[in-house]
Amino acid sequence: MKDFLKKISSSGNVAVYEIEPRSKIKRFVITSSATRRILNAPEIHGFEYIYFLRKGIESFFKSSYGKKHFGGMDDSGITVLHFLRGGLNFGFVELLYKCFGFKKVNSSFMTSQRFQKGKRWMIKQDQYRKFALEGVNTIIAGDVIATGTTLKNGFDCLLKLAGSSLENFIFFTIGTPYTEKIIERYFDIFKKRNAKFQASIFYIEGRFSLVESKDEYPLCIPGTDLVKKNALLTPEFELSQTVSSVLERCEIYDVGARAFDWRGHFRDLIEYWEGLASREWTVLDVYNMRWPFPYNDYNSFRNIKRELWPGIREAFLKKLYDGS
Repeated sequence: MKDFLKKISSSGNVAVYEIEPRSKIKRFVITSSATRRILNAPEIHGFEYIYFLRKGIESFFKSSYGKKHFGGMDDSGITVLHFLRGGLNFGFVELLYKCFGFKKVNSSFMTSQRFQKGKRWMIKQDQYRKFALEGVNTIIAGDVIATGTTLKNGFDCLLKLAGSSLENFIFFTIGTPYTEKIIERYFDIFKKRNAKFQASIFYIEGRFSLVESKDEYPLCIPGTDLVKKNALLTPEFELSQTVSSVLERCEIYDVGARAFDWRGHFRDLIEYWEGLASREWTVLDVYNMRWPFPYNDYNSFRNIKRELWPGIREAFLKKLYDGS
């Protein structure tokens, strides 16, 4: 059965969807006005990017769902695992204090830099590791996930260090299905160690597709670029699309550079757009490559979207169809 989104909570400018059918890993997609903003405007960079990412997560934590599922946790049993550099952007330690008054949350850190060797993605520059796991039963982490190589490296470390006390692994990501594929590899191992173990993924705005080969899109970077085509997106995020956001090379680009090296980030943006300008494609050509509209009429559009988003309002679908 094809995955679809079931809305389970809506509070203010935040909505939470669960990915169905359910699997042994709990899978959710959260949407907020702040995170839609950074995914649609790659020119937002530096601390402004970090601010809006954290603002979206803060809005989620303060929602009725966030308060119910995070507010009652024992803060002395939590460690936030930071994958350097991208994981620093989420700011979970500060947000857990700001939203729930948690004062005893530990922090763990590890470097994890991907590189490609042939067709395989591997890790380098991972010498620095500082884990604070004493008394910990819950790990919260976040990062952008493409192939999942960084996440796999983190789990390999946890296998050696976490023992049998780990009960919860909670991961926030702007990411691809490789996120859950990696976590599924380790789920049964941790479940055997501790029968209470469970894992949750919170995708931000959607579960994006990964570009796998150079033939898929113009000027793409395989194994790196996250795209909307064939992705599982929230209706709010689809409605927020603009022509320029559809044409972008990647949904998020290199978040390490975007947050901490703005010159490198803007070089990526400019090189891509200059590359587009040097080709003979029209805007419509590139738009159709990256975000095709495969519907004959409104009825076919509505039927497909209702399978993807059960319970979606008719007025919303008409608005989305008219703007597409």
